[in-house]
Amino acid sequence: MEALVTSALIAGLVSLVGVAVAFYTSKHQLRAKLHELDLKRHELEAFAAAKLQELELKRQEVEAVGRRLTAEAEALRQNMMRDILAKRMAAYAALWKVFITYERNWMLDHKAFDLAWVKRFTNELNACNAEHGVFFSQDVYKAFFKYRSCLYDLLERLRSNGELSEADLHGLVEISTTGIEGEVVSMATAMKDDLGSYMKVAIRA
Repeated sequence: MEALVTSALIAGLVSLVGVAVAFYTSKHQLRAKLHELDLKRHELEAFAAAKLQELELKRQEVEAVGRRLTAEAEALRQNMMRDILAKRMAAYAALWKVFITYERNWMLDHKAFDLAWVKRFTNELNACNAEHGVFFSQDVYKAFFKYRSCLYDLLERLRSNGELSEADLHGLVEISTTGIEGEVVSMATAMKDDLGSYMKVAIRA
């Protein structure tokens, strides 16, 4: 009887020791796993931080490129505006020289407003338009077109042996210099306003 009890106690003790060993082993394995997970977490955090830093550097690089491209585009726009302004100034100077020669100065010199005059005038206007017309603003070309139409009307009249009146000449001056209210801005005003608007943009930039 005592032998059975002793055997049972030994068996129970062995079983208890086995459970304790298994518990200790499991606890050790769990601690190792937790440590491994902690290392992985730190590794992921470091990787994420590095990626975020890389993305921030990329963002700064993109912003720098954007600023550079914007500055280059603005510089290109300013250069184009300066080129257009220079060509437009030359075009308006050439156009105004034609008007001064065959209108204002012609009157001051008391020259005849005859068929030869109107032919030379229209030829000079058409040559100026062919060379410089591409740089005329819309308002300038509108006044130019109306002026040339009136000039061609005078040409047809003179070809038919008609005569010109002071009112005819005054009509030309209205278009070139004074303007017709509610109908057309004078060519002189259109040119000055156009060049003035370009100069304001250039100065502001």
